[in-house]
Formats: sequence, structure tokens, C-alpha cells
Amino acid sequence: MPLSRTDYGPYTFLDFASANSVTTTPAFTPPNNSLLVVAVGAIDNGGSGVVPGDLTITDTLGTPLTYTQRVVGTRATRWPAGVRVWTAPVVTGASMQLVADCGANTIHDYIVWAFAYTGHDTVNPVGATASGSEETGIGSFSMNLSAAPASGSEVLAFGALTQNSGGDYGPTAGSGWTSFGTPVGLAGWVAFHAQRRTGSTAQAVAWSDMSGTQYGAVNNDNPYAFSASAIEIREAAVAVAARRLALLGVG
Repeated sequence: MPLSRTDYGPYTFLDFASANSVTTTPAFTPPNNSLLVVAVGAIDNGGSGVVPGDLTITDTLGTPLTYTQRVVGTRATRWPAGVRVWTAPVVTGASMQLVADCGANTIHDYIVWAFAYTGHDTVNPVGATASGSEETGIGSFSMNLSAAPASGSEVLAFGALTQNSGGDYGPTAGSGWTSFGTPVGLAGWVAFHAQRRTGSTAQAVAWSDMSGTQYGAVNNDNPYAFSASAIEIREAAVAVAARRLALLGVG
């Protein structure tokens, strides 16, 4: 069974600007025997929080799924925003809502992505990861995964561009990457972007432009900084074996 993905969201929550803010997504039902990948992004309202390191995730099931943190986006020093990523195995899919929190931080905006994979490696579903940041938010950006991904894997990458109010600039996907829709600008302070890549063993995770083509064309608002995180989702071992046999002309 090849690797397959179902997308939920992104769900956005704007203008909290309050301490101890918690947000809950709409309900969705992941497939049975799937791997749920959850990415939560946030920006602190006061500029002094530890986002994304303080982000947490749970759900509304009677017995919540078991979430394992996989990667935490590097906190850019010029403004605390970024994305944290978890995975959770789903045995029996049921209607659920995700609940994101960031401790005592005063969160201005949240974004939540959820992806349910089937055909994944159930023993070691996650391969390489990466995180990084850049302190201007202008121009291209690249970081390396901790190892070369398998060609049958899918790599998910998330970027957070902090910016001056009014810009809503959007990061632009790197060469060979496919965006999950357009960048999501929240309240003029941050733009989140998600992208994916399959069929590649390249370690580089790249955005061709952190602030997009709008920078400098709309007004004089400045991008501040860029934070990124990435994760490899591995396909099932049986799918890898079948592909090798097909290449050999067997079966």
C-alpha cells in the first residue's frame, strides 16, 4: 500500500492577545490505522515568549491519543514565532478536535495543520527532521535534514515569517516543493507556509523567498525573521520492498 495522506485544516485563530490562551479546532475523523501528524504554529503577542518551544497539543477524545514531539522550529530572536510538530498513531478513527496551548504565553495568533497518513512505516514512521531560522526574513532560505530522506517518503516543511503589521507577505516554496495552498497571513504580524516534497533524496529544505514577491511592492513594512521546521514521513517497508522488486522486474 503506497503512502497516502488526508489533510485537515489549516485552522487559524486570530487576535487572541490574551495570556493562557487555548484554541480548539473543528472536529474531524482520521482513518483507522493511520499516523496523525499535527503541526501548530503561533506568534507571541508581547515578544518575550518561548514560542514555539512552549506549544503543546492534545485532543478531545475520552482517552487522548499519544502525541510524540518530532521537531521544534528554531525561535528567531527578533520575534517569537514558529511551528512545532508531533505525531500520534491512530488505531480506530473517531471524531475528534485538537486542542493547542502555549502555557502562560500571551499568544496573538495560532495555526493548526493536521495530516493523516496511511501506508506509512508503523515501526519507524518518522525519518529525518530539521529546524532553523534566519534573522531578516528576506531572500531565500535553506536548511538540511538530519539525514537524506528515502525517495518513497514525503517531507513536510513549515515556515513562519514574522513581519510588521500590514504586510501579510507570503513565503514562496522552494524548487521541487509543492505548497499546501497559499501562505496564511494572520493579522499582519505573521505569515505561515506549509510545503511538501516526494520522490527526492535531497537533504536540503528550501524556500525560494522567505517574504515572497510582495515584499517592497506594497508598502515599507519590514519582514522581521523566519523560523522553519521539517519532518520526513516514511512509507511502509512492504511498499519499499515492492518497489525494489518492480525495478528488478519481479512480480
